[in-house]
Amino acid sequence: MTSARAVHPDATTLSPARVRLTLLRSLAISVVLFFLVPALLARALAGIVASPLDQNLLEGAIRIALVLAFLVFIGRIPAIQRVFQYHGAEHKAIHAYETGLPLDVASTGHASRFHPRCGTTFLLMVLLVAILVFALLGHPSLALRLVERVLLLPVIAAVSFELMRLAQRSRPFRLLVIPGLWLQRLTTREPDAGQLSVALAALTEVLARERA
Repeated sequence: MTSARAVHPDATTLSPARVRLTLLRSLAISVVLFFLVPALLARALAGIVASPLDQNLLEGAIRIALVLAFLVFIGRIPAIQRVFQYHGAEHKAIHAYETGLPLDVASTGHASRFHPRCGTTFLLMVLLVAILVFALLGHPSLALRLVERVLLLPVIAAVSFELMRLAQRSRPFRLLVIPGLWLQRLTTREPDAGQLSVALAALTEVLARERA
Protein backbone atom coordinates (compact mmCIF):
# COMPACT_ATOMS: atom_id res chain seq x y z
CA MET A 1 0.00 0.00 0.00
CA THR A 2 1.32 3.43 -0.91
CA SER A 3 2.06 5.55 2.15
CA ALA A 4 0.35 8.90 2.75
CA ARG A 5 3.76 10.56 2.47
CA ALA A 6 4.23 9.06 -0.98
CA VAL A 7 0.75 10.13 -2.11
CA HIS A 8 1.33 13.65 -0.81
CA PRO A 9 4.97 14.46 -1.54
CA ASP A 10 4.54 18.02 -0.26
CA ALA A 11 3.57 16.81 3.22
CA THR A 12 6.39 17.45 5.64
CA THR A 13 6.99 16.78 9.28
CA LEU A 14 9.08 19.26 11.21
CA SER A 15 11.69 17.52 13.31
CA PRO A 16 12.64 18.98 16.72
CA ALA A 17 16.02 20.00 15.29
CA ARG A 18 14.37 21.82 12.41
CA VAL A 19 11.98 23.59 14.78
CA ARG A 20 14.90 24.74 16.95
CA LEU A 21 16.80 25.93 13.88
CA THR A 22 13.77 27.88 12.66
CA LEU A 23 13.28 29.49 16.07
CA LEU A 24 16.95 30.44 16.31
CA ARG A 25 16.90 31.91 12.82
CA SER A 26 13.75 33.90 13.60
CA LEU A 27 15.25 35.14 16.87
CA ALA A 28 18.43 36.24 15.12
CA ILE A 29 16.48 38.13 12.45
CA SER A 30 14.32 39.79 15.11
CA VAL A 31 17.35 40.90 17.14
CA VAL A 32 19.04 42.36 14.06
CA LEU A 33 15.95 44.03 12.61
CA PHE A 34 14.28 45.32 15.76
CA PHE A 35 17.25 45.92 18.06
CA LEU A 36 20.48 46.37 16.11
CA VAL A 37 19.02 48.39 13.22
CA PRO A 38 17.14 50.88 15.47
CA ALA A 39 20.28 51.32 17.59
CA LEU A 40 22.39 51.97 14.48
CA LEU A 41 19.86 54.41 13.05
CA ALA A 42 19.53 56.27 16.35
CA ARG A 43 23.31 56.50 16.55
CA ALA A 44 23.50 57.86 13.01
CA LEU A 45 20.93 60.51 13.94
CA ALA A 46 22.60 61.37 17.24
CA GLY A 47 23.52 64.82 15.94
CA ILE A 48 19.89 65.94 15.75
CA VAL A 49 18.89 65.00 19.31
CA ALA A 50 19.94 66.85 22.43
CA SER A 51 20.51 64.21 25.09
CA PRO A 52 20.99 60.47 25.74
CA LEU A 53 17.36 60.33 26.86
CA ASP A 54 16.23 61.76 23.53
CA GLN A 55 18.44 59.26 21.69
CA ASN A 56 16.82 56.37 23.55
CA LEU A 57 13.35 57.75 22.82
CA LEU A 58 14.31 58.12 19.16
CA GLU A 59 15.54 54.53 19.07
CA GLY A 60 12.26 53.33 20.58
CA ALA A 61 10.25 55.31 18.04
CA ILE A 62 12.31 53.81 15.20
CA ARG A 63 11.76 50.31 16.62
CA ILE A 64 7.98 50.79 16.74
CA ALA A 65 7.99 52.25 13.21
CA LEU A 66 9.89 49.20 11.92
CA VAL A 67 7.42 46.82 13.57
CA LEU A 68 4.47 48.70 12.08
CA ALA A 69 6.09 48.75 8.64
CA PHE A 70 6.79 45.02 8.91
CA LEU A 71 3.16 44.25 9.80
CA VAL A 72 1.86 46.43 6.97
CA PHE A 73 4.23 44.74 4.50
CA ILE A 74 3.42 41.15 5.41
CA GLY A 75 -0.27 42.04 5.61
CA ARG A 76 -0.20 42.50 1.83
CA ILE A 77 0.85 38.88 1.26
CA PRO A 78 -2.24 36.77 0.39
CA ALA A 79 -1.14 33.81 2.51
CA ILE A 80 -0.56 36.06 5.52
CA GLN A 81 -3.90 37.75 4.98
CA ARG A 82 -5.49 34.33 5.35
CA VAL A 83 -3.49 33.74 8.54
CA PHE A 84 -4.80 37.06 9.85
CA GLN A 85 -8.35 35.91 9.05
CA TYR A 86 -7.79 32.84 11.21
CA HIS A 87 -6.43 35.18 13.87
CA GLY A 88 -9.67 37.14 13.74
CA ALA A 89 -11.67 33.89 13.89
CA GLU A 90 -9.76 32.86 17.00
CA HIS A 91 -10.61 36.15 18.72
CA LYS A 92 -14.28 35.88 17.78
CA ALA A 93 -14.46 32.34 19.17
CA ILE A 94 -12.86 33.41 22.45
CA HIS A 95 -15.21 36.40 22.73
CA ALA A 96 -18.21 34.15 22.12
CA TYR A 97 -17.07 31.75 24.83
CA GLU A 98 -16.27 34.47 27.38
CA THR A 99 -19.57 36.28 26.85
CA GLY A 100 -21.68 33.12 26.92
CA LEU A 101 -22.77 33.17 23.29
CA PRO A 102 -23.61 29.87 21.59
CA LEU A 103 -20.50 28.37 20.05
CA ASP A 104 -21.81 28.28 16.51
CA VAL A 105 -20.79 30.11 13.37
CA ALA A 106 -23.81 32.42 13.25
CA SER A 107 -23.41 33.69 16.82
CA THR A 108 -19.62 33.84 16.78
CA GLY A 109 -19.62 35.85 13.56
CA HIS A 110 -21.14 38.82 15.42
CA ALA A 111 -18.37 38.89 18.05
CA SER A 112 -15.46 41.34 17.89
CA ARG A 113 -12.25 40.33 16.17
CA PHE A 114 -10.27 42.47 18.64
CA HIS A 115 -9.26 40.98 22.00
CA PRO A 116 -7.35 42.71 24.83
CA ARG A 117 -5.24 39.63 25.64
CA CYS A 118 -3.97 39.20 22.09
CA GLY A 119 -0.30 38.64 21.38
CA THR A 120 -0.38 41.77 19.22
CA THR A 121 -1.34 43.82 22.26
CA PHE A 122 1.41 42.13 24.23
CA LEU A 123 3.93 42.94 21.49
CA LEU A 124 3.07 46.63 21.54
CA MET A 125 3.17 46.66 25.34
CA VAL A 126 6.69 45.20 25.20
CA LEU A 127 7.78 47.88 22.76
CA LEU A 128 6.38 50.68 24.93
CA VAL A 129 7.80 49.33 28.18
CA ALA A 130 11.15 48.86 26.43
CA ILE A 131 11.25 52.57 25.61
CA LEU A 132 10.80 53.48 29.27
CA VAL A 133 13.34 50.94 30.53
CA PHE A 134 16.03 51.68 27.96
CA ALA A 135 15.59 55.43 28.47
CA LEU A 136 16.83 54.96 32.04
CA LEU A 137 20.05 53.23 30.97
CA GLY A 138 21.77 56.22 29.44
CA HIS A 139 23.58 55.90 26.13
CA PRO A 140 26.55 53.50 26.41
CA SER A 141 28.53 52.08 23.50
CA LEU A 142 26.66 50.33 20.69
CA ALA A 143 27.90 46.87 21.74
CA LEU A 144 26.86 47.35 25.36
CA ARG A 145 23.54 48.83 24.31
CA LEU A 146 22.75 45.78 22.20
CA VAL A 147 23.71 43.41 25.03
CA GLU A 148 21.51 45.36 27.45
CA ARG A 149 18.53 45.14 25.14
CA VAL A 150 18.83 41.41 24.58
CA LEU A 151 19.44 40.55 28.25
CA LEU A 152 16.64 42.78 29.52
CA LEU A 153 14.07 41.52 27.02
CA PRO A 154 12.77 38.73 29.32
CA VAL A 155 12.39 41.26 32.16
CA ILE A 156 10.55 43.68 29.90
CA ALA A 157 8.31 40.87 28.65
CA ALA A 158 7.48 39.87 32.24
CA VAL A 159 6.61 43.46 33.21
CA SER A 160 4.47 43.82 30.08
CA PHE A 161 2.62 40.59 30.89
CA GLU A 162 1.84 41.79 34.41
CA LEU A 163 0.60 45.13 33.07
CA MET A 164 -1.78 43.27 30.75
CA ARG A 165 -3.06 41.23 33.69
CA LEU A 166 -3.52 44.42 35.69
CA ALA A 167 -5.48 45.94 32.81
CA GLN A 168 -7.87 42.97 32.97
CA ARG A 169 -8.44 43.31 36.72
CA SER A 170 -8.57 47.09 37.13
CA ARG A 171 -10.79 49.33 35.03
CA PRO A 172 -8.51 52.44 35.19
CA PHE A 173 -5.64 50.42 33.72
CA ARG A 174 -7.67 49.20 30.74
CA LEU A 175 -6.44 52.23 28.85
CA LEU A 176 -3.10 50.39 28.61
CA VAL A 177 -4.47 47.90 26.09
CA ILE A 178 -6.24 50.40 23.82
CA PRO A 179 -3.18 50.95 21.57
CA GLY A 180 -2.88 47.18 21.20
CA LEU A 181 -6.52 46.93 20.14
CA TRP A 182 -5.85 49.53 17.47
CA LEU A 183 -2.80 47.59 16.30
CA GLN A 184 -4.92 44.47 15.87
CA ARG A 185 -6.48 46.15 12.85
CA LEU A 186 -3.22 45.19 11.13
CA THR A 187 -2.97 41.62 12.44
CA THR A 188 -6.58 40.44 12.16
CA ARG A 189 -9.07 40.25 9.30
CA GLU A 190 -12.75 39.37 9.19
CA PRO A 191 -12.93 35.56 8.82
CA ASP A 192 -15.25 33.54 6.64
CA ALA A 193 -17.61 30.83 7.87
CA GLY A 194 -15.08 28.06 7.26
CA GLN A 195 -12.42 29.80 9.32
CA LEU A 196 -14.89 30.40 12.13
CA SER A 197 -15.72 26.68 12.06
CA VAL A 198 -12.03 25.81 12.44
CA ALA A 199 -11.63 28.24 15.37
CA LEU A 200 -14.73 26.86 17.09
CA ALA A 201 -13.58 23.27 16.57
CA ALA A 202 -10.19 24.10 18.11
CA LEU A 203 -11.81 25.89 21.05
CA THR A 204 -14.24 23.01 21.64
CA GLU A 205 -11.34 20.54 21.67
CA VAL A 206 -9.39 22.64 24.18
CA LEU A 207 -12.43 22.97 26.45
CA ALA A 208 -13.07 19.24 26.28
CA ARG A 209 -9.46 18.47 27.28
CA GLU A 210 -9.61 20.94 30.17
CA ARG A 211 -12.75 19.29 31.50
CA ALA A 212 -11.36 15.76 31.11
